[in-house]
Amino acid sequence: MYRATRLLGLLACCGSVVVAAAEWRVLDLGTPDPRVTEIRVAAMNDRGEIAGGVTLATSSGPPERAAFVYSWGRFHLFGNTTSEPPKVVRDVNRSGVVVGADTSAFVYDDAFTRIPGIAGFGVAHAISDRGTVVGTMATASGWRAFEHRNGITTELGTLGGDFSEAYGINRAGEIVGHSRLEGASHTRAFVIERGGAMRALPPLGGRYSSAYAINNRGDVAGAAENENLSKRAFLYSNGAMIDLGTLPGFSTSDAVALNDKRQVVGIAVRFAAGDPAVHPFMWQSGSMTDLAALPELAAAGFTSWQLRGEHVGWNGGEGPGIAINEHGQIAGAGLKDGRPHLFLLVAAKGR
Repeated sequence: MYRATRLLGLLACCGSVVVAAAEWRVLDLGTPDPRVTEIRVAAMNDRGEIAGGVTLATSSGPPERAAFVYSWGRFHLFGNTTSEPPKVVRDVNRSGVVVGADTSAFVYDDAFTRIPGIAGFGVAHAISDRGTVVGTMATASGWRAFEHRNGITTELGTLGGDFSEAYGINRAGEIVGHSRLEGASHTRAFVIERGGAMRALPPLGGRYSSAYAINNRGDVAGAAENENLSKRAFLYSNGAMIDLGTLPGFSTSDAVALNDKRQVVGIAVRFAAGDPAVHPFMWQSGSMTDLAALPELAAAGFTSWQLRGEHVGWNGGEGPGIAINEHGQIAGAGLKDGRPHLFLLVAAKGR
């Protein structure tokens, strides 16, 4: 079994603590295979297990894609056979159970299980610590959000329109995602409280919004159009939508994950001609930090993050490449000595 039993074991086995500084420690977790040209982080659980995908160079022919789980100081690669579609991982829960998709939504717990009740293509976007899975599936009426709980797959409906997707679920079974409103072409972020109906979150000033994550306190993170028609990361907390802004000089932002401390991580994108860029950020208590500019990462030998700005919420990819857990640890991947390495940012004591 690939799953770890203790977070402390993960930290102990990673003998490569590269640098200790006032703000962050950088743990270089290495690379799963010498053929890897890209590492894509999808999610991380509270035990420090990280799930995602990689691109593998081949001696002849196109590159291969594979999924991975990092646990107990080791990488476990799977789904890289040429006879099958590549496995795309989207989430991992506290028990180390992974969900994702290839031709349909799956659950992986040392073996693959197709989620029943999905006739066509489907993607499992998230799994709770209690094993409930949410995602998106193709139906005769179009794309619909679904929940799979206690062996039963249930279509979650829409906000009145013809489209919905579920992206996140917390321990209580509250679900978030986005859906079209009746007669609208844009989507609106929604939340489904346990046993309740799909409810639209208030706008941020514009029309579009999407929710990607929900913590165990019921706070929601995502992206929305503000009154200036710019896409901004948001935090929905205590009934209010909070515009988190973006990094200085950047055009847009997306919040993709958060924990119960209301630490939010995501990406900011700059579209300037000749100088495009995607940077990761962490927002906490009204302040947004550019994680790409951390001196600790540079001191550890990392020259850049491996991020994908266009993969936020997209069914065909693992996500933008950043994750956070309840301990405030942040997982990412970057280039070191010209090669992709997985790393973990751990806040220094007293931070």
